[in-house]
Amino acid sequence: ASSLAHCKFVGSLYQHHLLKRDQVAHCVGVLFINMSTIEHILAVHHIVFNAGTQLWRECEDVE
Repeated sequence: ASSLAHCKFVGSLYQHHLLKRDQVAHCVGVLFINMSTIEHILAVHHIVFNAGTQLWRECEDVE
């Protein structure tokens, strides 16, 4: 449970501009590479949900 709380925290740090998009993307990437349990899927959800839509808007702006 505490690892999921950390994932929420990572998303919140991004939302408050304390982490950069590439740092959050790295966290999500590590989870995808090592995905073996439902908790990994929940962890990705918590990061993305708490980061907010700006995480994906920045992705669309990259050329």
